[in-house]
Amino acid sequence: MRTFLLLSGLLLCGGCMSTAQPPARQIEQQIVMPAAVAGSNIPEEDLDRVRYGEDLKAYTIGRYVDPNNSGIMYEKNVLYRVEESPQWNLRPNTEIRPPVGKSHRESPSLQKLFDTELKNEVDNQRRFSESLLAQTKRAVDAIEKSIAKSRQMEEQNSLILKKLGEQDKMIRNMEVKIKDYETERNIKNLKKEAEDE
Repeated sequence: MRTFLLLSGLLLCGGCMSTAQPPARQIEQQIVMPAAVAGSNIPEEDLDRVRYGEDLKAYTIGRYVDPNNSGIMYEKNVLYRVEESPQWNLRPNTEIRPPVGKSHRESPSLQKLFDTELKNEVDNQRRFSESLLAQTKRAVDAIEKSIAKSRQMEEQNSLILKKLGEQDKMIRNMEVKIKDYETERNIKNLKKEAEDE
């Protein structure tokens, strides 16, 4: 066993003393990632295009007594409730382009059609606004006429009331005169009867 240790010690020491190094091989590493890897994670910004997440709500609940056991009271806490479960997005979002201006994808005939439709819609809106203004003007004119008529009728009513007041006064004066006349006639009749007796 002693010899074994001596031989192994010599081999080890001899190997450490050698200065020759084997030639180093340089390996170039190229990492190639495929466009879509099966089982890869979907980026957070694209997640809504595939599946909607769950909708969670938090409710703060104050102290309350257990409805099943009046000897138990629960302290204030927060209750989390799933309002809407996750579901697949069956209508993926598409890129939305506003229908204005020219695009490299639009043909000139499509742009001309769009311009024509836009012009027609603007003309329709202008005609509608003009008719609305005309209707408003007619309504204002009718209201002003009815206000003028009501003022005229108010003046006529006040004149009629004044004349009625004057006639009522004349009737009262005539009633007083008739009563005075009747009283005088009654007195004359009584005097005549008294003289005739």
